Parts: sequence; C-alpha cells; structure tokens
Amino acid sequence: ISWDSTRYEYYGLTPLGMEARAALLAEIATYTDARVIITVGASSTFALTGRVPITKMRGSPLQVPGLPLILPTLHPAGVLRGQYLHRFDILMDLRKAVEMAAPGFKLPARTLLHSPTLDEVFYHLGLLRRSQLAAFDIETVGNEIACIAFASRPDWAISIPFFGHFGADEPRVREAVGALLADPKVAKLAHNIVFDRTMLERDGYTFAGRCEDTMVLHAIAHPEVGAIKGNTLNALCAKYTFEPFYKEDGKESRRLGDFAQLREYNCKDAAVTMEVWEKTIDIREDPAYMAMYEYTMTMLDPTLAMTHRGLLIDAARRDTAIAAHDAVLAATLRSLEVAAGRPVKPLSNKDCAALFYTEMGFKAFTRSRKGQDGEHSSTVTADDDALARLAAGTAGRPPVEAARIIQDYRRIKKERDYLAAPLDADGRHRSSYRLRGTVSGRFSTAGTLWDTGGPHQIVPPAFQGIVIPSPGHFFWAIDKAKAEWAAVALESGDLNMLQCLGEGRDPYAWTAHLATGLPYEIVLAEAKAGKGLTNPDDFRRLRERWP
Repeated sequence: ISWDSTRYEYYGLTPLGMEARAALLAEIATYTDARVIITVGASSTFALTGRVPITKMRGSPLQVPGLPLILPTLHPAGVLRGQYLHRFDILMDLRKAVEMAAPGFKLPARTLLHSPTLDEVFYHLGLLRRSQLAAFDIETVGNEIACIAFASRPDWAISIPFFGHFGADEPRVREAVGALLADPKVAKLAHNIVFDRTMLERDGYTFAGRCEDTMVLHAIAHPEVGAIKGNTLNALCAKYTFEPFYKEDGKESRRLGDFAQLREYNCKDAAVTMEVWEKTIDIREDPAYMAMYEYTMTMLDPTLAMTHRGLLIDAARRDTAIAAHDAVLAATLRSLEVAAGRPVKPLSNKDCAALFYTEMGFKAFTRSRKGQDGEHSSTVTADDDALARLAAGTAGRPPVEAARIIQDYRRIKKERDYLAAPLDADGRHRSSYRLRGTVSGRFSTAGTLWDTGGPHQIVPPAFQGIVIPSPGHFFWAIDKAKAEWAAVALESGDLNMLQCLGEGRDPYAWTAHLATGLPYEIVLAEAKAGKGLTNPDDFRRLRERWP
C-alpha cells in the first residue's frame, strides 16, 4: 500500500483485495438493518469508505452510497499502547453513534449560498449588519483571498467570491464586505481569527467591535488536547456537531481548481464555527474560563499590530553576520571530518546514525513516531537528545567528540538560517502570533503566512545585532532571568518561593533541594556537571564518578 499525500487516499489494493472489499460492501448492504456502522481503526474505515487518515475523520459521519451512516473511531489498541487520552475520544464517538442510531435522526441541514448573485450579496450583507454576531472565514489560493464566508446562524452561510468573479462590480462588493467588518455593532467570530485578520488587514480591511475566537476559547477550557492539534476546526466539528467529514474538500478543490466546491467548503467553515460557538455555551458561562479568555483576547490587536509592523533590519550588518556564520560552519565541518575520520552530513539523521551506531558501534538511541494511521513506531535517531548523551560520555566510555561538533554545527546553522530568513519587500523581519500557542497558555510565534520572517520570542544574540529602530524610535529592553517564576512567587505568596527569590538562589536547584533533602550546593554542582544530560542513567553514572 502506498501513500499519496496529495489526495489523501490509499492506493494499491490487489484485484483480490478489491473483490473482497466489494463482497464486504454487498454483504453489509444485504444483511444489516443497522442505522449506523462504527468502523474501528484505519483498516476497517478504509475498507468501507476508501478514505484516510483515521485521525482526521474520527468522530465525523461518513456517507457511502448503499450503506448506513458510518462513524469512524480510533482503535482501542492505541489506548493500551500509551495513548490514554484516545480513550475519551473513543467514548465520545460511541455516544455520538448512539445518538445517530436513534429513530428520526437527521444530519444537519444547512443552506449554503456558495454561488450568490450580486443582488444576493448586497441583500445578505445588509441583513448581517443587523445581527449581533457574524461568523466569518476566508479561503486563500496562492496567498490571495479567494472568497470570504459569513454565517449569522449554524444552518445558513454565504460565500462571497473575489478573483474578479463580479467583474467591474468587485470594488463595490469589497466595500460592502469592509463595511460589515468595520461595523462596531456587529461582533466578529472566527476560528483562529489571527490568520483571517492578518490576511484581511494586509488587503486594507479594518475591524471594529468585539472579536471572538473558538480556537482560543477551547484551548483555554481544554489544554489537555494540545495547543493546536486538539483545537483545529476539524477536531471541534467532530466534537460538537454531526456535520459529515468535509475538511479534505478544501485541499481537493484547490488541487482540481474547483472554486465552487471551495466556496461550499468556505460556507461550511463559517456555519460550523457558529455552531461550535453556540455548543460551547457551558464554557462561556463559566466565569473562570471567561476571565482568562477575555484577557487573552485583549492581546489580539497588539499582536496583530506587531505582525504588521515587524522589525527593521540593517542589511549590511545582516550580510556580515551571515558571512561570519558561513565561515564558522566551514571550519566546523573540517573539524568534524577529522574527528569522524570521514566526511559527515551533520544535518542528516541517516548519516549521523550510520556514523555513531554502525561505524563506531555505540548503542542506538530511538524515538517514538506517530504514523498516518495513528499508530506509533520506534525509529533510530541521532537528534539533539541523542547527541547530547553521546557527547557527555559515561562511566564506560569517554565523550564522543564528533557528537559535540555536530551539536555545534546544528546550533550555528540554526542561527545562520534565522539571520538569512527572507525579509519582506520593505526590509522588515516579521512574525505571526498564536494567542494560545502552547499547552501552558503562552504565545507562540512563527514565520509569516507568506513564508518570510520567523519567530520573535526567542531570538539568537546574533539576530539582535542586526535589528535597528525605526526612524524616530529607540529600543528599550528590560529583562530578568526566570521572570515568570518570580512573578508567580510574588503573586502566590509562597514562603519557600519568596525565600528563594530573596536570597537570589536558583529556583530549580532550590526546588530539588526541598524535594530530595539534598544540600542546595550539591544539587547546584550536579546540575552544572551534568549540563546537557537528560537520561537518569547518565546522571547515575556521573554520580558514580564523583569522589
């Protein structure tokens, strides 16, 4: 079986396999009167539907001609192999199947105006101006906005096409869309509103009034599902709605150039976002969740302003810094060849693994990976953790110099790539923000939607040397080591934390001292001696070497 990533389908069934699949479908159609079929895992789901991956489809109904409704769920074996949170997804899917099997159940009926006339566009935009809340969503093709959808309720949405669809009347259409977005009386709702607003504001649209975001809301209430993967619109659609699986339709329509299908997909996104908002009323009625949500949303306008403004870069300093890094990388490669006894590709996991585990004979380090079918497998790795353990040495072997050099090369190369990240046409380095980008609730940053710039939260020292103030401005930097920890100590009033802060001690070593009873100085010395180690066995061997 081969994987075709452009179409999200499995190919390669033998003729015998196709016969067996046809016989299975005929048997089910003939002998079952079930209203719902639950397919468990990727194999059974593919057998009945021909679709993958299970991790995206689970919890969403699928329709196959001649068969009852199909509801795919994850295989319970994954729970037994350590994916414990999958247990709750499976239970949720089973409860959903029971609801779907009830007499009289019907899939959601939505009116989706994906090819509206000019008159319909102006009429419905006028009606939306009278609503209190309007969900919206954009679709892009080639980094340009192809259409924008609005929904005032879950069962209705309209997608307004651009790309010259309305010819000479397009400026009037855009003006009417802009009037709705800038209307302070109409609150705007989106899923991952940072993306939509970034694109729209780049094109000259402005926003006024409240802005709401289902992704931010759910991330605050359910941090256990992950900052991003568990809060996609696809995940929330499966959790809160009975909408049949449709989230691959957008990619398929772009691949085929089917803009009518893309606009229908656009409509569904807006309508589903509105339904998710209504179904999360329990979260929105909880004062604790909403206090954090309201605070988080106050950061929307400032982060968007930072995204649009960016950082001005001194081009000459940037070129000099890149050249300096290139020289160091070349020298590091020469040192690596001497240490390894042959040329090495330091960024190649395969070549580094061959050097250390095959040629040098060290025990291979492995890591777990999740496949397209949701199953986990173990693969040999020469990642940073593995290199750190090789470079540290053990009681039975000295430190591996080649591993340390590869670590240095990768660090310098990362800095160099950061310096060389593409700038925007105005010579600025920009970043995009996620308001709830981490499980702990912090921001996260990345390059822009146009593949320029990079993260602005943690920048290498060399990058700070090429940033210059905009004309008429100056830089003012305040920094405090472990600032978040100090803020928690002062806010909580914890006596141990306050003592640590007042005496200027290292909070991590102080916590270990309190937890183990070991002297603070011993903990601090061990941390210094074992810098870079993460494996308990390595620490045990380190202690054995101490006098």
